[in-house]
Amino acid sequence: MVSSVTDTTIPAAAAGIEGLNAARLTLRGLSKRYSADPSIPAAVESIDLDIEPGEFVTLLGPSGCGKTSTLRMIAGFETLTEGTIDLDGVDISGMPPNRRPMSMVFQSYALFPHLSVRDNVSYGLKLKKMSASRIAEDVDGILAIMNLSGLADRAPHQLSGGQQQRVALARALVMRPKVLLFDEPLSNLDAKLRVQMRHEIRLLQRRLGITSIFVTHDQDEAMTMSDRIVVMSKGCIEQVGAPSEVYRRPASMFVADFIGRANFLDAEVEAIH
Repeated sequence: MVSSVTDTTIPAAAAGIEGLNAARLTLRGLSKRYSADPSIPAAVESIDLDIEPGEFVTLLGPSGCGKTSTLRMIAGFETLTEGTIDLDGVDISGMPPNRRPMSMVFQSYALFPHLSVRDNVSYGLKLKKMSASRIAEDVDGILAIMNLSGLADRAPHQLSGGQQQRVALARALVMRPKVLLFDEPLSNLDAKLRVQMRHEIRLLQRRLGITSIFVTHDQDEAMTMSDRIVVMSKGCIEQVGAPSEVYRRPASMFVADFIGRANFLDAEVEAIH
């Protein structure tokens, strides 16, 4: 059974994690080409996007649309071909991943199988050479937030899929990032657990107020979790808007076809006046 992150009261041990510094992220002319051959389309083509502090933005689109490449450029795992990435007015385009105040939650969880839950969560803090007392305080705090305190000494293989996902999220949050990145983090979960986990992630994000970017091809996830959705196709942005706006007022045939399940009606023209 998976315990839920449903209590809206921050535990006393976790008070230091609350109020993470939400940041403003600005993308200008962001492009990525994997080939020098001009006949091969760019993976990402001249994207402009403003993400406000504390906002939950989802990059949504089919496979190959450029959403993951965009996320990886933001994280620093891919170099930009063109454009800039500004974080609170500072250009971080050339900054290595380990110096960017961001954390990513991966699709595969990427937990260390030989380490306990506590040691997995504390790993990044130890690399930063923080004091043992500070590490213990921060780890206890985030484990309390994620309802993982009772599982701190277990190994990853002793956890359910949902519990492993929350360990991965705790490991990201304990680093106190300004931006939290999600690379299709729910795709390995069964349908029922996906619904539960997307609710828990959104609840936690609202509670902590952290700027978040979520990548998915699942429109249900995007519609239920996002403040705004960025619909992408062939490396370009088709539309940016609130879920209701994207659904009710699609800006293109692609968006109308991709969002929803019954947006087109067959008709026959009987006369033109």
